[in-house]
Amino acid sequence: MRSPRQRLLLGVTLGLALAWAAALGGFALSRSLKVTPERIQRYLGSIVWNQLTPAERDSVIRRVATMLNRLSPDERRTARMDAAFRQFQPGKQTPTDLPNCHRSCRRRW
Repeated sequence: MRSPRQRLLLGVTLGLALAWAAALGGFALSRSLKVTPERIQRYLGSIVWNQLTPAERDSVIRRVATMLNRLSPDERRTARMDAAFRQFQPGKQTPTDLPNCHRSCRRRW
């Protein structure tokens, strides 16, 4: 049997180890959930616009808007200047630029 002092020391050590593990896990989780311009570019590059229905296209646009709104102002400014994002900005793309665009999509423009 261990002495009370050793049990206390073991308990404190295990508690600190668990606290550090939880803190590092939370840090890793928050870092993986952070939206970056590169992640938005990858997401936009993975979308096949020709195969989306108008409802799906609308949900993709809403998701991208949410992701852009989660960026910091500096990152948003940098993303706006990037050529990869210019093709997806409103006013820069007409319905004829989107191949096989549905008529309901054209009405919005």
